[in-house]
Amino acid sequence: MLQSKQIIEKDTTIYVITHGRPNPKDRPTTWWLEEAGLPFKFVMNEKQVDSYLSAGVSESQIVSVSDEWEDEYFEKHKTYPVPFHGAICNRQMCLEDAKKNGKKYAYQLDDNIVIFGAGKVHTTGKTKEYYARNILPKVFEHLYRMCECTNIGYMGIVLGATPTVEKKILRNGYAYSCFIENVAADIKWRGPFDDDVLHNLDFNHSGTYTNAVLSAYHYTKESKSNTGMRAAYDKWGHIRPIATSQIYPDHVQCGFATKTNGQHVRFYHKLKPPHRNVRIKDEAAFKELIHDIRETQLQWIKYNKEVRNSG
Repeated sequence: MLQSKQIIEKDTTIYVITHGRPNPKDRPTTWWLEEAGLPFKFVMNEKQVDSYLSAGVSESQIVSVSDEWEDEYFEKHKTYPVPFHGAICNRQMCLEDAKKNGKKYAYQLDDNIVIFGAGKVHTTGKTKEYYARNILPKVFEHLYRMCECTNIGYMGIVLGATPTVEKKILRNGYAYSCFIENVAADIKWRGPFDDDVLHNLDFNHSGTYTNAVLSAYHYTKESKSNTGMRAAYDKWGHIRPIATSQIYPDHVQCGFATKTNGQHVRFYHKLKPPHRNVRIKDEAAFKELIHDIRETQLQWIKYNKEVRNSG
């Protein structure tokens, strides 16, 4: 694991986007990173800093986003005029901090990831420590190496509660709450709604870089809450798809959905896959990486069988 950690720390920084979760029990993502021995930084609004410091977070581990910077950035990059910034300012600040510190890439994770896995097997209470210490560092390393040997500038792993068998290690799709991003691409975050979808498509249509999903690995987030983004989506959800469909009409199918009683009409949108435009820049490095990913999957499967057989 030392090699994986050295690769990660040399050219990248791991950021956890957080808000209102100073108690470590409320932000499960950080358990995984701490158990894996991977250093990371929190990114948060300046009003949140004192509560996290009081909870024992080091000041050097916090990247603070001021209200003034947020307002200025949002005004330039908003896609719809609502009084809600969403996550775009914090996500953009990750890139600003990484650039300032001379990093090539920034990993970004939401603070509410509860499960990781590989192939069709996710972690359980008996296996999560092993995954965190032995598999997770490799996941981050593999994301980094895939970007290095291809034209991928934005890449994540699969978000899904139910693990599926992925025959493809790499596929076109949308990366959401656990991803790596090329800092030099300088593609700005836009929003507040569908910020991750727009960012995927901005990379996909950039001409220089593209987006993809490393489908060998997956993760699951906690159940939906009624605060933060979820509360905003409930309040302004009826206008959420409009900007996205106007910017990328070829990728967003819109329509009206009506409940069976005919009482409620909702404007919805359905995403179409991004273009398949991944290019391999270093074939030898790519083949070696694919081999290493397969070996990591086999390592994980073998360990799970041993745990099951041990009773």
